[in-house]
Amino acid sequence: MFEFLKKIISGQDQSKLDSAFGFLLGDILGAPFEGRSFRDAQNGYLKKIGSYTDDTLMYLAVLKSFRMKIPLAKTLIEFYDPNRGFGGRMDEMLSQKKCIPSDSWGNGSATRTAALALFEQALLSDAEVYSKVTHLHPEAVLYSKAVFLAVRQALKKSKDLSSCWKLIGEKKPLEKYSMGLKASESIPPALIVFETSSSFEKTLQKAVCLGGDTDSIAAVAGALAGAYYGIPKEFLKYLEKEKKIRSLMRRYLS
Repeated sequence: MFEFLKKIISGQDQSKLDSAFGFLLGDILGAPFEGRSFRDAQNGYLKKIGSYTDDTLMYLAVLKSFRMKIPLAKTLIEFYDPNRGFGGRMDEMLSQKKCIPSDSWGNGSATRTAALALFEQALLSDAEVYSKVTHLHPEAVLYSKAVFLAVRQALKKSKDLSSCWKLIGEKKPLEKYSMGLKASESIPPALIVFETSSSFEKTLQKAVCLGGDTDSIAAVAGALAGAYYGIPKEFLKYLEKEKKIRSLMRRYLS
């Protein structure tokens, strides 16, 4: 299953592989409900299975960039697909084979930072550098660092995300977040869902059923839960349908 991941993630650390699988599963299972209400998500979870989005492609661009020491701007352009729901600015830019940073406060850079945390040699400062390739807004940079720290903790089999909250500010009740496209609206809910759930299955279900930017929220929550709990075998079947992405990865990474 997805042998290409073993080629781009250092070593054979199963927790790292499970974090990657968790990210992909969150993206796939959350994609059908992006922008929908929490009721739509609750009623359709696991009944309607989606496919990978721009979040997965940007995640893989980070993996390739850091592992192979290729500029992230180059791999983002390489993995761009106009049919995978890239945000307006990113879509316009990457479609012209350009990668120019903007003042975006979106969650794209923070979401993809879950990949950077898999590399032991990566530093917190790298999260800022990688964010600023596309997102210069202080919030985007801040939440990219928070995701980096959170994944590192989950890989240590720890749910102590106090360092993340110290960085981004006070934790609010889950219902106080809008689950929107801003990093400040979607990254905290992903962290809270991981902290308050008791299994990989419950983490993903709770993340998707929040509604809003479901694919990004569930991808980050899935990366954390995968690292901490591992991936239940019954969930791997949802990845088997992704023949296109497997082919794409063989093409670029074999």
